[in-house]
Amino acid sequence: MVLVSSRPLSRHRKFSFGRVPNNCCSVQSQHFQMALFDRVHDAGWLITFMDYRISHLQQELDALKSEGGPKVLAKAEERVSELEQELEKTKRERDEAFQWLEASEKELSEVRSNLAEI
Repeated sequence: MVLVSSRPLSRHRKFSFGRVPNNCCSVQSQHFQMALFDRVHDAGWLITFMDYRISHLQQELDALKSEGGPKVLAKAEERVSELEQELEKTKRERDEAFQWLEASEKELSEVRSNLAEI
């Protein structure tokens, strides 16, 4: 090996595979933090989409309920029951997404506090 420096060899850092540089851990934790940001953002987007879908389903229910006539009424009641089932399913999925978002935010705050300690 040829050194192209005028400084003595003792000033050069010696790399050891047993020791990981501090900036490597920082890069890994920043990567992990960005992944958590993405998860929180995705969960927020999913919740917004589900809220939009719920309001759309409720509007459709109201429109079906406002129409008249026996055949239309029977068809509307059938569609209402289908939409109510879909609405309940969507609300359950939204609640699961809220729980996932809360867990992700908690994990993110833990990572931030760990990074602050470093």
